[in-house]
Amino acid sequence: MACALETNLFPKEPDDAGKKREGRWMMIRHGPGCLSRKRKPSPSIKFAYLWNYLVKCFRKEDLVSNEEVELLSMDIDMEDLKRQPPMPSSNQVMEDLKTPRMLLSNQVILACQYAQHYGEKVEKMYRGWREESPQKMEDECKRETQRLWEKVNSDKNMSAVVRTALVSLESLLVKDIWEEKQEPNEKKQLTEMIKKIKRSFSNDKFLEEYDARELHQILFLVNNLLKVLVISHPESHVQGRQSEEQGQAHEQREEIMRALLELIKRLQWNFPSVRSAELETSAELETDYEALIRAIRLPEKGSLRKLTMLKHLLEEKTTSLKLPRNSEARRRLAFFSNSLFMKMPRAPSVKQMLPFSILVPYNNEDVMFTTKQVLERNEDGIAIQFYLRQIFPDEFKNMEERLDELTREIKEDEKIPIRIEQNRRWASYRGQTLARTLRGMVYYQNALEMLACLDDMPDNSREKFTAAPSEKHKALARSKFTLVVACQNYQRQQKETDPEQHGKAVEMDKLLKENPFMRIAYVISKLEDNRKKSYYSVLAKYDQNCQKIVKIYEIKLPGDFMLGEGKPENQNQAIIFTRGEALQAIDMNQENYFEEALKVRNLLEEFSPYKGKPPRVLGFREHIFTGSVSSLASFMSSQETSFVTLIQRVLAKPLRIRMHYGHPDMFDRLWFLTRGGIGKASKAINLSEDIYAGFNCTLRRGHVIHREYMQVGKGRDVGFNQITRFEAKISGGNAEQLISRDVYRLGKRLDFFRMSSFYYTTVGFYFSSLLVVLAGYVFLWGRVYIALSGVEDAIAAQSSFKNSALETVLNQQFVVQIGVFSSLPMLLENSLELGFTYATGNFLIMQMQLCSVFYTFSLGTKAYYFGTTLLHGGAIYKASGRSFVVKREQFITIFQQHSRSHFIKGIELIILLITHEIYSKISRNSTVYITMTIAYWFLAFTWLLAPFIFNPSGFDWLQTVYDYENFQEWLWRRGGASSTAEESWEVWWNEQQEYIHHTSIWGKMAEVVVSIRFFLIHYGTVYRLKIAAHNKSILVYLVSWTFIVVSIVVYIVVARAKENYGKRKYSYYRTIQCCVILFVCFVIGLLVGLTEFQFADLFISILGFLPTGWGILCMAAVAKPQLERYNRVWGVVVDVARLYEMAIGIIVLVPVGILSWFPGFQHMQTRILFNQAFSRGLQISRLFTGKKVTKRTFLRDLASRRKIA
Repeated sequence: MACALETNLFPKEPDDAGKKREGRWMMIRHGPGCLSRKRKPSPSIKFAYLWNYLVKCFRKEDLVSNEEVELLSMDIDMEDLKRQPPMPSSNQVMEDLKTPRMLLSNQVILACQYAQHYGEKVEKMYRGWREESPQKMEDECKRETQRLWEKVNSDKNMSAVVRTALVSLESLLVKDIWEEKQEPNEKKQLTEMIKKIKRSFSNDKFLEEYDARELHQILFLVNNLLKVLVISHPESHVQGRQSEEQGQAHEQREEIMRALLELIKRLQWNFPSVRSAELETSAELETDYEALIRAIRLPEKGSLRKLTMLKHLLEEKTTSLKLPRNSEARRRLAFFSNSLFMKMPRAPSVKQMLPFSILVPYNNEDVMFTTKQVLERNEDGIAIQFYLRQIFPDEFKNMEERLDELTREIKEDEKIPIRIEQNRRWASYRGQTLARTLRGMVYYQNALEMLACLDDMPDNSREKFTAAPSEKHKALARSKFTLVVACQNYQRQQKETDPEQHGKAVEMDKLLKENPFMRIAYVISKLEDNRKKSYYSVLAKYDQNCQKIVKIYEIKLPGDFMLGEGKPENQNQAIIFTRGEALQAIDMNQENYFEEALKVRNLLEEFSPYKGKPPRVLGFREHIFTGSVSSLASFMSSQETSFVTLIQRVLAKPLRIRMHYGHPDMFDRLWFLTRGGIGKASKAINLSEDIYAGFNCTLRRGHVIHREYMQVGKGRDVGFNQITRFEAKISGGNAEQLISRDVYRLGKRLDFFRMSSFYYTTVGFYFSSLLVVLAGYVFLWGRVYIALSGVEDAIAAQSSFKNSALETVLNQQFVVQIGVFSSLPMLLENSLELGFTYATGNFLIMQMQLCSVFYTFSLGTKAYYFGTTLLHGGAIYKASGRSFVVKREQFITIFQQHSRSHFIKGIELIILLITHEIYSKISRNSTVYITMTIAYWFLAFTWLLAPFIFNPSGFDWLQTVYDYENFQEWLWRRGGASSTAEESWEVWWNEQQEYIHHTSIWGKMAEVVVSIRFFLIHYGTVYRLKIAAHNKSILVYLVSWTFIVVSIVVYIVVARAKENYGKRKYSYYRTIQCCVILFVCFVIGLLVGLTEFQFADLFISILGFLPTGWGILCMAAVAKPQLERYNRVWGVVVDVARLYEMAIGIIVLVPVGILSWFPGFQHMQTRILFNQAFSRGLQISRLFTGKKVTKRTFLRDLASRRKIA
């Protein structure tokens, strides 16, 4: 790994210029030590420098603990080792231990085991040859000792560790632990013992003079002494606080004295040859404990690192190879190390690299979580901080350890604000915030500064190893890298009186202050002398001298810049402030890593003109970091991972049709600036603005490539409603793409194969989703019509209905609907990268987490919004939000978002299936019926229940009751001028019909034609009623409309009576109700007596006439501008629509209420949605918060908690 890093990330050496690239790669893979004549197989000091900084970044991000930092770091500044002689039987020069300590652990233990093994052999020979041949015994002991040193020296790491341990122990026991000018007897004993041991090393008499079998006991006592020294160190986090009290210092010296005396005693009795006559005489003297305590020196500041290093080298580590323990840190290190062996351009020096810029568009998202957002609890008592503690328990523990070290010397009253601020930052860096994005982008600056410093560092130099990059290096990095945040609303947020909005501007100022090289681009408006408003694009920075935000440039714009879509307009006003050859487009939900930033020079070399046709768009892979938040997030993460890796790789090569899909692609900045920019901003048609950069590049014969050796992090929506809004926006954007001129031109100019690839990877995917749903509707409507028309009776006896092959063909659509095809790419990608066993297990776990329900619901979302936008246009941006979803969504919110796209469709499918089951002869054959309809039952119930299955605490009985009450209140509240869609159903219903005013005449006609299907059930069931008496005349259908007319008249009478007499003359209202009921009963009795009417006909009529009423409402919505002229008629339409909406809501809530009533179902749903730790934490939290009995106390308690927060 170190050799591959030096080969790829550092500038090429002069003698490497003529080497072939392929040959060098073969050497890297099969012989890392043979890359060049001068390259050494051991890691260089530059590698150690980068590695240690990477470990520090992990600690700063709370991915590793302090102990892991010590074990992962490399020791690179041990100058005292260079003056030490080599080990016996070794002629190699002493070198630094440029290896992580975790790889050096257990080396001393292993060397002691070798010594014990050879010592046992010497002991056996000693017992057998002691009397016979003393000289032969002495020679054999020397040979065994030499074999021991050869065994130790054969392993370079073991040899270096043993030498390091011996040197450090000698320095500690002879000098560091004693006060100056103090010469107690114990110091003399230790000095004489160490001299004798070193003499035995040089004379190869170690195994002859010492009992090597007792080395493990000596090591145990040395470790005890080191533990005492580390605990008593003033900088140690184990001690907890520094104390200057004399009493505590005296106790610490006593502990050190006791550990030291035990070590000396063990050395004397187990190594008898170290005792001389002088030592025996001094040992017989009585120890002066007080003088010995005064002679011991406590560890001084700056020596902790040396003590901990020695402690880690001597301790036995059973889990050292499992470091780091954090899964995210292991994933990042694994990808970084693997990517170094991929084919990539050789990195130039920082001076010669291509300059580049990063543009981050920001609108109104969270810059950083506020304290209220982090600590505020929802109805279940769940706060974001509690939620994140369950999801990232190890990282929270590391953060607490870091805070303890940070606030150790701070007063107690000053610790609270620091801890609150650090907790807020910790939560923000695990959400999709601007602070997380900018922290990752700042790593580019840090990486370039360090690389510039290393470029100036000669080989084997130690001068700049521990020094920070100089101002020259920082200036060089700033000249190569520019970070611009396009914050179009920055000025407005500064002037806002709302604390939340103003707080975002304040947080932005903090980020600018922390990163002086960062720039912010925003738009201001001014009133000119002629009272005309002018707009200016401003670039600002934080001036460290003035200690405030200052303007750098101010460019006048030709007019109001916000005429089209927000994000591309924001990018266009700020792109003029970028510089360099390349431009990276970063969304606000992305992040970067330090180790990946080290490879930016290699990535930019892809744009070099001498490498053939240079690319205009350079893409690379992404890692979805929100996969561990919930099961929904894992579904999106798996799906998105396959899209940004496997699919993008294939699209680039061999299909040659990769576009720009909002990924962190690198653009040829100058090429795009002269060809319209990196995104189009026209309203609606350019809703998915990113892909038009790819369209533009392909139309102008630009080259798009994809590379796998670099990645950035990306967050995805984690809540069900967030995902639905995102997919609705993408589906609408693809529908607008389908009718754009860019797609038309691509279809005209691409060859057949590229055009097919383009179709199936862009708009064709959504069009196919629409066709899948439409095919299901056509099939089911056709089956129902055949069953109602009687045609099925004539063919029911045919053998085709018993044909298993036909059953298989009919059931193939089910495989598509449940998302098996959507899961296939992620299964292949996981198999390729993680192994087939892991991929299969992960796929089965996803199935148990109901991923098929999610993908089936997602299929309906894509089909509805794509079809609606394609038919009527008017695609709009839907802000999905990127916060954590720990709050239960209310039923009203779910109903507003999903009623048109899923609930109505699901109920329609259920009505069709019930009708088909009643009148179809096939339903009598259970096997054929189940095979033919199981896909549609699954589809219907998925569209009805999925929003509640993936809603936190979605099956809470008390909350379900509140949802019903709130739904009724929202439904019957009249809309006013100041009412909103969240307050009144009438306002929301009118907003749903707005698209009718903007659609074309063809769109209105299509809406009417599609609504005609609702009349087919009415038309078919009328002739199946007993009252029809098998009459097939058209008059039967026309007479049946009297049922609908009478129902409407009855409703109008009752509604007007309630409106006129319901409050003041309640007796009149009751009298009218009674008369209506008597009239209905009289009509039913008359029908029973004069015709063949049966009560079953009443229920079948309702089943058949309800779709007819909905069809009439759909047609009335198309004719809304004309019907609104007649207030009474339109009032009836609104009232009937309200009744239908109430029925839809009740049909959806009934199964939710039933499932909420079952005990344990809520816990199972929480376990499916979240991980086990959070599920257990949720139950504990409920025990502490308690469940409220009444709605009033519940709401009052919630309001009080929010007020306190």
